[in-house]
Amino acid sequence: MPEKALFIGNDINNAAGGYSWSKLIDDLIQEFSPPGITIKKGTKPFPMLYEEIFLKSARVTGLKEKTLKSRIASNTKRLEANQIHEEILSLDISHIFTTNYDLTFQRLLGKGEVKNSGKVREFTYSLFRKYEYASHVFWHIHGIETLPRSITLGYEHYSGYLQRMRTYVVNGLTKTYKNSDFPSLIKRVRYNKVTHDSWIDFFFTHDIHIVGFNFSLVEMHLWWLLVFRERARVQAKMDIDNNIYYYYPEKYEKSSREKLDLFETNGVKTVALPDYRTKPLQYYRNVISEIGSS
Repeated sequence: MPEKALFIGNDINNAAGGYSWSKLIDDLIQEFSPPGITIKKGTKPFPMLYEEIFLKSARVTGLKEKTLKSRIASNTKRLEANQIHEEILSLDISHIFTTNYDLTFQRLLGKGEVKNSGKVREFTYSLFRKYEYASHVFWHIHGIETLPRSITLGYEHYSGYLQRMRTYVVNGLTKTYKNSDFPSLIKRVRYNKVTHDSWIDFFFTHDIHIVGFNFSLVEMHLWWLLVFRERARVQAKMDIDNNIYYYYPEKYEKSSREKLDLFETNGVKTVALPDYRTKPLQYYRNVISEIGSS
């Protein structure tokens, strides 16, 4: 049976109230909206809303992207750990992938950022970015608050990330840092020579449990990874026997039907659980219990 790994999204930061990602976005709009121009959050996917904030502000005020990303990095430090963070850490699962920029888990453990122990030194992308704390390894796949340049935001950054991911998986990376060579991941998967130097590797070897992440269709690099993995199984007849699980509140069963169908198409098992509407903390406890017993 494959080992487990966790994929944690931002919604766990909203479960217990307090400063939230939604409030962070509101603060960005209030601070960076140009004079006389209204920016409405609405239901826009954040990568596109980010482009709207940046481009409208850059056009009128000359805003530098470094300034905007630095403010986002600074504001994420206001996010605080809650009971769900603690219960996630109590699971006997070493590898935790997160799209979150904050160091909430690390601060809960009484640690700072410590040192990026990834095999490749990265500044813009995060294929190899990881931070080790005793029995846990945190992979900040969308960047980290202590390096604002690495924070994955906007379509340009997403597109570059996807390009680098596809090169790593299909062709391999050579001489990336200190002459580290990475042959094609898909070939390494085929011949059982996966080294787990990148978070991407785990998607072909471990049971991945996705929690608190909307998995919007705008997350094109992650959807590409799911599609490529399933094509490798169906077209190339590769022996990929790990599972990917996506947990979601049962209240969204109807409104998310199309996305759930896409998960099924791409070999992802979906798990609906109750209580999100009235008791978000209980919902996440249900998820953690389900993962622990799987």
